[in-house]
Amino acid sequence: MSVVVQEYGKYHYFDEERGIKITFKQLHAEKMYDVHAHINVLATLKQTDKPVGLYRGRTGVTSVTAQKSIATTIEQRIRGDEKKGIVGMETVFGTNSPVVTNDWGATVGEACEMVLTKFYAGSPPINLYDSAEEDDDVWRIPGLLTEDVNVMFGKAGSGKSYLGIIFGQAIQNGVDVCGLRVIQGNVLYLDYETTQAKMRRRFKRVDAGLGIEGQPMLYLPASVSVALMLEALQEYVAENAIDFIVIDSLARAVGGTITEEKGVLKFFESLRTLDKPCLVIHHTNRGDEYYGSMYIEAHARNLWRLRSVQNENSGVLSIQLEQQKENDGPNRGNLGFTLNFVGDPIDPEKVALEPQDQSMVPELRRYARLPDRLRWQLEEKPNHRFEITEVIQELNLNDSEQATFRNYVWALRYNTNKYKKLAKMMRVEGEMLCLNTPEGMENLDLDNIKDDTVIEGVTLS
Repeated sequence: MSVVVQEYGKYHYFDEERGIKITFKQLHAEKMYDVHAHINVLATLKQTDKPVGLYRGRTGVTSVTAQKSIATTIEQRIRGDEKKGIVGMETVFGTNSPVVTNDWGATVGEACEMVLTKFYAGSPPINLYDSAEEDDDVWRIPGLLTEDVNVMFGKAGSGKSYLGIIFGQAIQNGVDVCGLRVIQGNVLYLDYETTQAKMRRRFKRVDAGLGIEGQPMLYLPASVSVALMLEALQEYVAENAIDFIVIDSLARAVGGTITEEKGVLKFFESLRTLDKPCLVIHHTNRGDEYYGSMYIEAHARNLWRLRSVQNENSGVLSIQLEQQKENDGPNRGNLGFTLNFVGDPIDPEKVALEPQDQSMVPELRRYARLPDRLRWQLEEKPNHRFEITEVIQELNLNDSEQATFRNYVWALRYNTNKYKKLAKMMRVEGEMLCLNTPEGMENLDLDNIKDDTVIEGVTLS
């Protein structure tokens, strides 16, 4: 009796009676029903109970022609070729062995059909409420990184790689970051950008900044796309019980043109096959705008835009993370940090991440949410009052922000109760916008300011 067993990234066909095992890995549908796979055919040598390889290669598995080709190759190896001096497998297994007398065309055909049936069917439907398993944590770092695909993008030199290392090492060691709780898990860092020597120094600086000692996350220097090394990654993940993956960076991990649909879709399909949450680091274009195919944003479940400003005459980098997409809850808005390089400016001994009030960095204030910018401006004005006619010009509001601001003024002036949290912060008196209570404003939750419902979120600004 033949059976197919599915495990992480693999399908195994077993014919115990004949001692045959066929493993299908890296199954991928090139087109709708044109599946290719890496196939390894083994037969057990009963005298020693050891497996002997009969076939290994990547090929199509859906067409009859492809299946016959696999069977023919196996049969030729078993028979050998006397004219070419190739010894067959009959001397190994025995002339009357079930491996030698087997109908390999029927075996390969059955194996392919059974595996394809399981592959197409996917996981069987379940009743989630009947499941005995506990719910997964939604966030690996609550408010920052989800248990899904996280993408963080910014321009070169903005601190992306250091943030990737800090978050990865924090998860690996289960230490909190800037007051954000971290759920511990084994981490794999996939590096396309930097040499091992430089990364070793960066890891040690980050460890000093986090105040940790011990084993770092698993580091893997990479040169080929994630899709091509998927099988190896599956092995690393399984062997090392990896819970989270950091990929630096997206363009080389895709392996092709970042603007093309095909390569990007293969990349995210590979991530789905790995079935592990990850942080993917990505670059902006020359105009410092989001770069690449629209499918990158579509497949990211949590998308952060990173901006940074180098403080003059200091080893401090002010960083703003703006959440541009979140698929599992309310938008978290903006988070503010400083990346502090302690010691020698060329070879610092420590790199530490600390929270920062974004209102302290003028270059980053203009990217914050409009309610925050209005509040900061009012806090700095004499008597905490601001002429409405001056707001648009002084805050340099674009057309969309101007329309939103007019809606705010109307709602506050006529007490429409539309923007409840905004009304807690400020009011309109005649032609003046006034701050209600300057003290304690920084502790208000401002997420989803347009919603009538108060939703708790994480705000460091």
